[in-house]
Amino acid sequence: MKRALHSGIKSVLQLGMATVPRSVYTRLVPQDVIGLCYHTVSDEWPAHVAHICPFKSSTAFRDDMVWLTGNFEVIGYEEACRRKSSVRRSRSPAVVVTVDDGYRECLTVIAPILQELKIPAIFFVTTNFIDNRQLFYRNAASLCIDALDRLGDSDQQATARLITQSQRATDADIPAIRQWLLDLGPENGSSLDATCRILGIDVEAFLKQRRPYLTRDEVRSLRSSGFTIGAHGTAHCHLAGLPHDHLEAELAGSCHTIAELTGDRSVPFAFPFSGHRVDRASVTAIRARNPHVGLLFDSRGILPAEETTVHRISADTPPDDEASRRTVLPSLMQKSYESELRQQWIAPLKSLLHVR
Repeated sequence: MKRALHSGIKSVLQLGMATVPRSVYTRLVPQDVIGLCYHTVSDEWPAHVAHICPFKSSTAFRDDMVWLTGNFEVIGYEEACRRKSSVRRSRSPAVVVTVDDGYRECLTVIAPILQELKIPAIFFVTTNFIDNRQLFYRNAASLCIDALDRLGDSDQQATARLITQSQRATDADIPAIRQWLLDLGPENGSSLDATCRILGIDVEAFLKQRRPYLTRDEVRSLRSSGFTIGAHGTAHCHLAGLPHDHLEAELAGSCHTIAELTGDRSVPFAFPFSGHRVDRASVTAIRARNPHVGLLFDSRGILPAEETTVHRISADTPPDDEASRRTVLPSLMQKSYESELRQQWIAPLKSLLHVR
């Protein structure tokens, strides 16, 4: 009986959520600042990104920004800091545009669109990637998947067998190999290197010729154009569970590198992947010891407001039909609000009814 009652109430709430206007959501889930999180924007196929993260074309990104400026106040980092520290609540949230990882398209594609529309933004840069000194392991995995997908059927099967033999595995199934590559972590460098060799991927040549990441001069150029440069860790690793000194090296160390590059006294920090399960007491202590560490930015959608953290909605998903020139931002924001309301309403109801 309780389970049926819970299911019925849940269905009614979810049906109602689909018709709630955005103005109501912003009051039910109050936020001073909402972040939008992008990674790259490209009109060419970015083989090093395409298999680990969706991406938008320059047209789709521009459509996002036009809609955004027509429906929200778009603010920069300094105003975000002011709003987060203010005791007065805004009636509606402002939005800050952010771009993670420090891909070169920040300079060549994204920044020109933002400048044309006079939109401020924060570019979060992973400091070990600056000047193309090393390749992010997930970018290498994406290159491997792309190279595997481009092979003909017979070559693909033969290459799959070589990859599984090199790993002393038995499953040469292509989907399984793709998933295995996506599951590799920084500790699996030797496996990734071996797979790159089998697929003929020259990582050093790719870094020199493709130059996927920003250089120090390009970072400074973005800053001199009025954009804020933030830190995204030194190596783009999961921070949850790291020993305190390693966490401090990732957080404060990367902010220090950016501060030296830009001359800024306060450097915002975006958690790589997400801040889920990252010890907040340790982060608070690190920030207290390192005053150059500014606002924190997470990427798990709309969550209850925190004084030192801006929560961001992932905005990389492209429209199904780009020719329609319809931005998907309204849908992405609606889904984020719905998700938080479900946590606020349905989860407590489930607990109250003792439904397991």
